[in-house]
Amino acid sequence: MQAKTRVWPAILAVLFLTLLLAACGGGTSGKTWFNLPSARLDVQPNGTASYYGLPIPAQLVAPAQIEMLQSLDAQEIEARFGYNGIRASLNGDQLPSLAWDAESQQTLQELVPTVPGLPYANLISNALPWLRKVGSGVAIELPLAEGATRLDIPRWRSEAEVTPEVVDTPSFGPIELSSVTFDEQGNGFLGAVPLSSLGAPVSLPPATVQLLNSLGVEKLTINTQPDGLHLTLNERPLPTLAYNAESLGRTMGLVNKLMPDLAMGDTLNTVASVLPAADATIAVTFNGEPAGVTDLRNLNVSLNADGSVSALGITLPGGPMLPASLMQQLQDANLQNVQVALNKGGLSIVNNGQPFPAISWTPAGVDLLATLAPALAGVSADQVRGIVNVIDQSDVGLNIALPGAEAAPAPAEGAAAAPTFAPVDLGDFAPPIIQAQLQMDAAGNVTQLGNIAMADVASMGIPASIALPANVVDILKSTGAKQLSIVTDGQGHADVTLDGQPAISLDFDSDSLRALLTTLKPMINVPLLDNPVVSQLIDEQIMPLAPGAQVNIGVALP
Repeated sequence: MQAKTRVWPAILAVLFLTLLLAACGGGTSGKTWFNLPSARLDVQPNGTASYYGLPIPAQLVAPAQIEMLQSLDAQEIEARFGYNGIRASLNGDQLPSLAWDAESQQTLQELVPTVPGLPYANLISNALPWLRKVGSGVAIELPLAEGATRLDIPRWRSEAEVTPEVVDTPSFGPIELSSVTFDEQGNGFLGAVPLSSLGAPVSLPPATVQLLNSLGVEKLTINTQPDGLHLTLNERPLPTLAYNAESLGRTMGLVNKLMPDLAMGDTLNTVASVLPAADATIAVTFNGEPAGVTDLRNLNVSLNADGSVSALGITLPGGPMLPASLMQQLQDANLQNVQVALNKGGLSIVNNGQPFPAISWTPAGVDLLATLAPALAGVSADQVRGIVNVIDQSDVGLNIALPGAEAAPAPAEGAAAAPTFAPVDLGDFAPPIIQAQLQMDAAGNVTQLGNIAMADVASMGIPASIALPANVVDILKSTGAKQLSIVTDGQGHADVTLDGQPAISLDFDSDSLRALLTTLKPMINVPLLDNPVVSQLIDEQIMPLAPGAQVNIGVALP
C-alpha cells in the first residue's frame, strides 16, 4: 500500500513536468506533446445533448437545424485542435481547415485580445498555445434521419494535413494586385486611381476603417497557393485557410444542398473549381498608401453576346458593359480571340493571331479617346481616364474571347510582346506622295479640295459632293477640334494631330492594315468599300504601297 502511495506523487510529478515543458518551450517538435480524445456530444432530435450520458442543460442545436443536417446525411461533425491547426470534418471526410505554425499562432494570439467586444478574449488568447501542444477536439454525434443507416466513421487517429494540388498551369494568373487601398473615409483606390472612376464604386464604411486602424491593421495580404489561402497581417503571417480541390468540392456540395436558391451559387462553384490552381496576390492597405505595384498582364476574360463581361466563368456585376449593337458589330467583324496589351501611352491588339496597327497616344489623345468612348463603346469619359491612369501605373494584358471562341492561353512570360511589323519594301515603285487639304461642312460633305471648290469640278467628271458616313461625321464633331491632320513618314508610321497637337500615332505594315480594314468595314458602313472592284484595288494596289507612302492630309472641320 505504501508503494502505491509513493508511486502516485512520482506520476503526478512527471505529468506536471511534461505540461511545464510544453508550456515553456515545446511546440516546435513537429507534433503535439500528447493527444486527448475528442469530447463527444450526443445530440437528441429535440436539440438537447449529453456528454457521456450527462445531460447538458442548454439546448445545443435547434430542431430545424438538425433536420437540415439530416437531409445531408450528416451524422458526425468533428473539429480537432492540434499542432498543424484546426481540422474540420463531416462524417470523417475533411473539409477546408485552419492551418498554423508557431509564428502565425503567435500573430493570432496577439490579435485576439484587441478585438472589441470579443467574449473571453484573454482566455482564448492564453489558450491558443496549448491547442498546438495538447491535441484535443469536439465531436458532435447527430441523430439519424428516419430510415438512415449509421455510417462506419473511423475514429480520429492522427493529425491530417491537406494534400496540396499539383499545378502545372495556373487556372488564373499569375496576377498581383498590390496597390488597392482605402482612405479614412473608406473610399477605395487602385494606386492613385479612385475605384469609382473605373465603374467599380468599392468602399468601406468609415467605422470599419476606424476599427481596423484601432486594431493596428495597416496591410492585409491574401495569396492563393495550391494548399490554400495564405494571409499576412502587417507582414506577419496569420493561420492559413487550407484546402484542396477535394475538400472545396465537398464543401460546395453541402452549400448547394443547403442553399439551392443562393444567387451566388454558380459563382461560388466556379471560384471553388479554379481556386486550388489560381496564382494571385492581393495586398490591401487601410492608410491610403498603396503597398506595392499592380501586375495585370495576364487576364483572361470573355465578352458575352449581351455585352456583359465574364472572368473565370463568372459574369461581372453591373450589367452589360458594351452595347449589344457593338457586340454584334464585333462579331460581324470576325473578332474572335483578341489579345490586348496596354502599357503607358500605348496599345497593341492581335486578333486571331494577326496584329492590328499599334497605337500610342499623348494626353491630348487620351482626351480624344475619353470624348469618343461614350458614343463608340458606351463607356464614360471618367472611366476611360481612370483606366488609362491604371495602365500608366501597371502594364495590362487581356486575352479576350468573344462569343463562339475561347481565350487563347496567355504567353508564358506574362504580357503579350508588342507586335513587330515588316519593314517597308516598295520594290521598284517610287514612294507615293499624297498631299491634300480638305474642307468639310456640318453634314460631312467635302466642299473644297485645296483651293478648288467641289462644285467647280463636276465638269471634270468628279462627283461634286463627297460625303463622309454620318457616324464618322459625329466622331469628328465630338472631338471639338477645328483642324485634323494625318501625316506619315514613309516608314510605316503615322501621326494624327488635332489643332496642331499630337494626339495618336500608328505603326503598321500592309498585313496589319488589311486586318484593321476588314474589321472596321462593318462598323463604319461605307458602301464604296463593299464594291468588289474597289476592294480589289485597295487590297492589291493600295495596301502594299501604304506603309511607304508619304501622306499629308489636313481636314478643316466645321
